[in-house]
Amino acid sequence: LNTTNGKGEIILDWSSYDIEDKYFVVYRKKENETEWKTIVSLEEKLTGSTYTDILANDEANPSTPNITITGDVENNNINITANSSDSGTKYTYYIEAYDNTGTLLSKSN
Repeated sequence: LNTTNGKGEIILDWSSYDIEDKYFVVYRKKENETEWKTIVSLEEKLTGSTYTDILANDEANPSTPNITITGDVENNNINITANSSDSGTKYTYYIEAYDNTGTLLSKSN
C-alpha cells in the first residue's frame, strides 16, 4: 500500500479481538533477522484495533535489468525489452495484549 507521501505502509488489524481495557505492544522482524524490534511499546498505551507501520521500508534491491534490443530493418524500427525482478523486503509482526496493570494476556501468532 502507498501512503500520501508515496512510501509504502503495512496495516495491522486485530479488530476481531476484544480490545476493551487492553493495551497492545507491536513487534516487527525483518526476514533473516533473529531479533524482534519493539515498534510500539507498552508505555505508549496503544488501545486501538489497528496500527499502520510506515517505517517498514523495502530495502531489497531489484535485480539488474536485462535489456534486449532487436532491430527490424524492413519496417525501420527497433524493439527494446527490459526485464528485472524485485522481491521486496519481507517483515513479520506479532502483537501482545496487556491489561491495565501490565499483565500479559495473550500473544498473536
